[in-house]
Amino acid sequence: MSPIPGLETVGLLGGGVIGGGWAARFLLNGVDVKMYDPDPEAPRKVSEVMANARRAMTKLYMPSLPAEGTLTFVDTPEEAATGVQFVQESAPERMELKQMLLGRASAKTRDQRPESVPTRQLWRRTEPSGASSAPLLSEDANWPT
Repeated sequence: MSPIPGLETVGLLGGGVIGGGWAARFLLNGVDVKMYDPDPEAPRKVSEVMANARRAMTKLYMPSLPAEGTLTFVDTPEEAATGVQFVQESAPERMELKQMLLGRASAKTRDQRPESVPTRQLWRRTEPSGASSAPLLSEDANWPT
């Protein structure tokens, strides 16, 4: 069970350097992750990021961490967006790719009325007072707000 109220499972679109970092952040804080990345090497790459993150976290944090979340690789963006409370897009900076990924994820969550928020608002929105039942969609680009 996630220690973050209202956030049990997230969907990640992209498992490169940024997506792997997001996976580590969520997993090491007890949140389950469903990850989509078409690269057949993604599981190996994310595993390496996780090993580094585990070493770093044990040096950075004195208190014990929650039980680690579960990482599941899925075959489509739609699967990554199913049954989650938050979707994080971390694909390469190619507009057409980002639009395709977010479009497919949004189509799957349309009936749940997802909200799109800047990443910097994620933790504030998942606090008990700001929890939302609709999935949140986010991306890493620095778009004007």
